[in-house]
Amino acid sequence: MNKDTTKRRAALQAGSLYILICAVSAQVAGCDGGTTTPQYRVGGTVTGLLGNGLEIWIHGASQTITSDGAFQSERVFATGEAFSVTILGPPSNPSQLCTVEGGSGVVERRDVDSVRIRCGPPIFQVGFTVTGLHAPLGLRLNDAEDLKVVSDGTFAFSERREIGYRYDVRITAQPQSPSQSCVVTNATGEVRGDVTNIAITCVTTKFSVGGSITGL
Repeated sequence: MNKDTTKRRAALQAGSLYILICAVSAQVAGCDGGTTTPQYRVGGTVTGLLGNGLEIWIHGASQTITSDGAFQSERVFATGEAFSVTILGPPSNPSQLCTVEGGSGVVERRDVDSVRIRCGPPIFQVGFTVTGLHAPLGLRLNDAEDLKVVSDGTFAFSERREIGYRYDVRITAQPQSPSQSCVVTNATGEVRGDVTNIAITCVTTKFSVGGSITGL
């Protein structure tokens, strides 16, 4: 074997070793002497989703989820980059409360698939209408929520309730200045959907004006 043949064989072996090293380390270092950044996605699973328009926030970008199952971020993350997943907007029609488990961490050389978004049962408004009101009126729902109303209109307590929730709406403070008397119709019941039949009617108290005349 001459020297030229030996040199060619050594060169081929060196080239093969170089290619092998590049293949193994391709995710970390480029074979052109530069470096490449691994790109991974953050995701997980959604369960219990019945409504529409669940919107989540994944570390600077919003994303809409329409059904149960796996989800994955549209943006990519580098190794060592922190991530966070939060609920940006709850689903509606029906309304639900959704929570995030495992929603923060650091990406470590692979896709994240451990985020869990769980949506609870449908929840509904306890609403009511008010007519004839001319001064602030105090209301209470089941000793759980107080609300002050200052005008006629359609309103709802802020906390939504699950199907089967038994409600009782009471007046805690009658209007003053002017003095009024308000009554609640359909004050009690059980949630089967949005409650809309509670009516509060107010009338202004009338006073008689009298006195006596002397010396007529």
